[in-house]
Amino acid sequence: MPVKAKAGRRRSEIAMKHILLAGSFGQGNVGDDAILCAMLEQLRARLPQVRIQAVANDIEHVRRKFGVETVYWADWAEISAVIRRTDLMILGGGGIFFDYEGFDVDTLIQNHAPDLSHYATFPFLARLFEKPLMIYGAGVGPLVSAEAEEMVRLAFQLAQTATVRDSDSAARLIDIGLTTKVDVTADAALSMRVISDQTARELLRNTGCDPNRPVIAIAPKPWPSFYPGVDWEPVVAGALRQLRDEEGAQLLLIPFQRTEDDPVIERFSAIAAGADIHRLSNDLSPAEVAGVIGQCDLLIGIRLHALIFAVLTGTAGVALTCEPKVRSLMRQIGHPELCIETHDLSGFAETLRNAWNGRAALKHSFRQASDALRVAANRNAELAVALLERSIADQVLPSGFVRLMARVLEGRLKNERAHEYALSELIAAGARRPLSG
Repeated sequence: MPVKAKAGRRRSEIAMKHILLAGSFGQGNVGDDAILCAMLEQLRARLPQVRIQAVANDIEHVRRKFGVETVYWADWAEISAVIRRTDLMILGGGGIFFDYEGFDVDTLIQNHAPDLSHYATFPFLARLFEKPLMIYGAGVGPLVSAEAEEMVRLAFQLAQTATVRDSDSAARLIDIGLTTKVDVTADAALSMRVISDQTARELLRNTGCDPNRPVIAIAPKPWPSFYPGVDWEPVVAGALRQLRDEEGAQLLLIPFQRTEDDPVIERFSAIAAGADIHRLSNDLSPAEVAGVIGQCDLLIGIRLHALIFAVLTGTAGVALTCEPKVRSLMRQIGHPELCIETHDLSGFAETLRNAWNGRAALKHSFRQASDALRVAANRNAELAVALLERSIADQVLPSGFVRLMARVLEGRLKNERAHEYALSELIAAGARRPLSG
């Protein structure tokens, strides 16, 4: 009896814990929201009574869609107050540690700071408030500057537990000199629950598609300006139009980023031309989008999480990419031959035809990969729960922490001075302005 009572108290204490999640949530991106959805499912399954808050942009959307308390991503005063009260800080998942155009440490802890400056602030605050930190199934890279490499290395050194979603991210951390342990797991979205087949078929019908005829899905995106590429739309549209006509298939365009994907979808629809081009609504949940992809016969994915949804649902997929994270996924599932680079689309039509002809075998292969990756994705949550009972009060600070914190303080003081100067100029201008009337 005493042993059971003690175990019961321990479960009760953990159940009442408070966790703060920070990632790219509420930004209108289906993939990022899928990560949040899966993280909440994983954590709530293990800790039914735990209190969870999420840092997000569109706080009302996230609160309504996922039933979680939110704090605005650009309000560091409020975020700091929440971190001070929390029992565990989780940063991730997804590709949050990247740098394309250089990194300025002075922008840490500044409201509306750019990507890496925003995400790298959380490890600093967690350590200052002596809160355990887990980096959860994150993606690392590209990192183009030495300053960014130093910042990412320090962020991982500050974490008591860290996992990355692929081996390429782990290798990049070794390249930048990280020596602390990092586990390779999988993208959190690979554990997400998907809607039923019946509901998914109804959503497919709502697009105008006939579920009894073949459907080829396309998840496009605008090419980032920092990646070279060719004009992919005519090449891909031409190959798909030919396959559609030969096989009597329907084309379904799937947006993953609200507003951002709309122009490319409109252009692609015009180029592909024909009565059998349909579009999925952009207000569906990640589980609904994944379910619809699961009803398709083939997916052409440019966005990473469209391909993750194909793996999750056992849907044959071809990747069209210029991004390392997509290449990494296709290697992870054992199908690098299905990854076409944007700088050379000469083999796209042949790869598309091969994938179509071999879609039954690919469906089986993708499902096998999904089973293994689901286990790996759930490992993230298991490590997070284990971290709840750890104390970091006596942990030695990593080298460089104090020096970088001094730079952060200097950056904040400069920002405050600039703000006060601008305000005084505005007041002075108002005083000089003649009174009207």
